Amino acid sequence: MAVGQTLTGGLLAGLTVKTSAKNLGPDTADSLTLTTQLPAAASSVSGLPAGCAYNASTDRVTCSTTGLASGATKVFSYSVNFTLLSLGQFHVNTTRTASSPNDPAPGSNDSASGTCKVMLGLLITC
Repeated sequence: MAVGQTLTGGLLAGLTVKTSAKNLGPDTADSLTLTTQLPAAASSVSGLPAGCAYNASTDRVTCSTTGLASGATKVFSYSVNFTLLSLGQFHVNTTRTASSPNDPAPGSNDSASGTCKVMLGLLITC
C-alpha cells in the first residue's frame, strides 16, 4: 500500500487536502483506513466524502474504504478552513493506520506529509 498526499493552498483561509492510497498488491485490500493529522489551527473541515469523518477534538480526519483491488487507487479530497487570524507554518501528515490483509511491505510507504504557510488567514501557500 502506498500513501500519498497533496496540499493546495488558496485565498480566504482555505486548504484542499487530497489523500490517496494505492494498492500495490498482490491481493485486494478488504479494508483500509487513512488518518490525517491536521494542525491545531484548523477551525473546521468541509466537503468530506463518504467514508470520512472529522474529529475536532483531535484535529484528525479518518477515511476508510473497502475492496480496493490490486493496482487501484482511492482518493479522498476535502477542504480545511482556518480563522482569519491564523499565521505561520503548519504540517499535515497522513498515515495508513489500518488495512486488511496486512501490508506485505509495512512501513516502507505508509505515510505522506506536507508543510504550508498561512499568511494572516487570507492566503495559504504550500
